[in-house]
Amino acid sequence: MKKIYLNKTEFKYNNLDELEIEFKKNNINIGEGCTIGDCSSLAQDIAIGKNVSIGSYCQIGKSTTIQSNVVIGNRSSIGDHCMLFSNVSIGYRTCIGNYVSMMPKCTVNNRCTVGSNSIIGDGSNIKSKTITKSNCSIGNNVVIGNDVAIGYDVSIRDSSKICDGACIGNFTSIKENTNLNKNLYIVGSLGPASAITYSGNNMVSVGCKNYTLNFIESNFESVCREEGFSKDQIEEYKVYLSIIINFSKL
Repeated sequence: MKKIYLNKTEFKYNNLDELEIEFKKNNINIGEGCTIGDCSSLAQDIAIGKNVSIGSYCQIGKSTTIQSNVVIGNRSSIGDHCMLFSNVSIGYRTCIGNYVSMMPKCTVNNRCTVGSNSIIGDGSNIKSKTITKSNCSIGNNVVIGNDVAIGYDVSIRDSSKICDGACIGNFTSIKENTNLNKNLYIVGSLGPASAITYSGNNMVSVGCKNYTLNFIESNFESVCREEGFSKDQIEEYKVYLSIIINFSKL
């Protein structure tokens, strides 16, 4: 006999059909061919499509929708008001925050964390032990390596690749088709709004805008003035730029 928690109330059962009345009480709709592992917990107002596999000791938050053919590994949790589209795959001990949208065929591997109010695009792959903070936007067909740390409000656009162990600071925007095979992130003295980021493919972001490394070498001071940086900041950031230029040549 298995055990399940419906809105924090324990029920024991042999198969999901035995829980039909309890599902209706909690407005939980489950499609044909689904499996739910032992000791998992389902909140109210959940819709689960056909052939979904939910592992043991999982948690599914309220008002979450899970479409068909989704796989959720053991001991993983899905927050409130999430939308998991068809053929999503979530690994072991992964935590998905509230109000997260996961597009079809995306994969989040083992021991990852996805912050609330985020979106993961169609066919994207986030590898193991990667952490993304809240309000992140991951485009379609993005590959993010193992042990990556991604800050708040980060945008990684379609078909980009992020190397293992990268650290991407708050408010960073990475353009389409960027191949970040090495990583450098420098924050100025006044915090993320004044950041200089090397984002691969000889691209640099200053503040919230992206530039080629060649352009920024020739126009650095004018770009900084447009961003509202002080003279002291500009002199400080020149040092950072020289580090980035040397790093890009490695």
